[in-house]
Amino acid sequence: MELGGKVLCINGAAQQLLHELKLEEGSLFFPSLEEGGWDRITETPDPKEIHWRHSTLEDILTLQCTDTEAHTLVTLSRKSPAQTRLEEKDRLFDRLVAHIQGTVYQCQIVEPWKMYLITDRVEELTGYPAAEFLDDRVLYGDLIHPDDRDGVAHLVEESIEQKAAYELNYRVRHRSGHYLHVHERGVATYDDQGHPEYLTGLILDVDEHRKTEGRVEEANRTLTHTNGELKRLNEKKNEFLGILAHDLQNPLSSLGLYMDYIKTVIEDPDEEVVTTLENMQRLVGYARGITEGILEAKKLESQQQVLRLENSNLRPLLNQVVEMNRNHALSKHIELELHNPSCIEGQFDTIKILRAVDNLVNNAIKFSPEDKKVCISAEIQGDVAMVKVADQGPGFQEQDLEKIFEPFTRLSAKPTAGEPSTGLGLALTKSVVEEHGGKLELESRPGEGATFTIELPLHGEAPAPSGGGAKARED
Repeated sequence: MELGGKVLCINGAAQQLLHELKLEEGSLFFPSLEEGGWDRITETPDPKEIHWRHSTLEDILTLQCTDTEAHTLVTLSRKSPAQTRLEEKDRLFDRLVAHIQGTVYQCQIVEPWKMYLITDRVEELTGYPAAEFLDDRVLYGDLIHPDDRDGVAHLVEESIEQKAAYELNYRVRHRSGHYLHVHERGVATYDDQGHPEYLTGLILDVDEHRKTEGRVEEANRTLTHTNGELKRLNEKKNEFLGILAHDLQNPLSSLGLYMDYIKTVIEDPDEEVVTTLENMQRLVGYARGITEGILEAKKLESQQQVLRLENSNLRPLLNQVVEMNRNHALSKHIELELHNPSCIEGQFDTIKILRAVDNLVNNAIKFSPEDKKVCISAEIQGDVAMVKVADQGPGFQEQDLEKIFEPFTRLSAKPTAGEPSTGLGLALTKSVVEEHGGKLELESRPGEGATFTIELPLHGEAPAPSGGGAKARED
């Protein structure tokens, strides 16, 4: 065809098509089409193609043009709407299949499962291109591991009989010779009489997943063994520390008594002697605090403590806590303020609650500067007793809040008078409160002190500790 549209040479198939279009061989082609009721489609998938649609027949006429220096070679094709829709569906199907992470197939219902359709991803799976499966140069059934082949055939046959989908796990041989694990899901298609025609499904490469599962299982076995060893060693450590701390208690107590005795028998001791004795007593007290902390930690870890609930009143208990800490507070000129109602009765383990509140008050004094105030208060809200301990100390930094209730935790704040601290007080308090079915909360801002709140149910049996009863809250 000339560049202007005049037909110069034409083959037999084109002559037949032009005859159907009622166009003469030598006509100016494009104008003649327009006169014959054909409208040009402006948007086409291929810029080298020109599409025309008939105004009444809705047929599509495609001209695929290749330009030379003086002429244009034109390939003509005519398609009905049905053909066009079918081709569009095929293109859509190909685009959908291209995005599936796996090999889509359609094959015979019997071994060796000759392929009618198989996507290009099969080459990633097996090393063989799809064309070799489609022209029977490679049969998929021959690639299945011999030990798996009978099981695969049996499960497929069984699913066909039951008209159910099947899922298979087996090994398939790659072109390089190694086997890999695959997972297959499929279903049979049946004709109008209910006879199976072919199988359609999806094959996924799960070899790396299986290897990862194996590594995870091995890691879990190693971790279980290591945890067992760590538990055993931890129990040995606790046993050793418990014996050591227990055996040190008596000598340390004796040392304290001896120093008290020395102070009483020396008449008019000079200042240096008094200072030395006071320092020795302070060191003994420090050592006793460490051994007591170790024993408390041993009890906490072994969970050998028994909760003994009894009808109790918190009022005398809180009074006792104040008296226990009064000398410590006076030594730092800290005022202890108690707001205590006449009666808060409930079922508590009195000794443990005494220890828990004492830990909070002792910590408040320990971490407060001189000339400050520590306030202890209690009230009833519904069926819960609320005990609060508030101080005017440095408060807690944000990084402290996540670990504040963990045993042996060292926080940013330090005791203001060099008092000993094992890092166990808050952990023990949390444990006691949770044993009662309550919870422990903290409100604190840096530089604005801290308020600990114990919430205790007044009645009923204490539930097993949940592990989540203590909360640190920063407002």
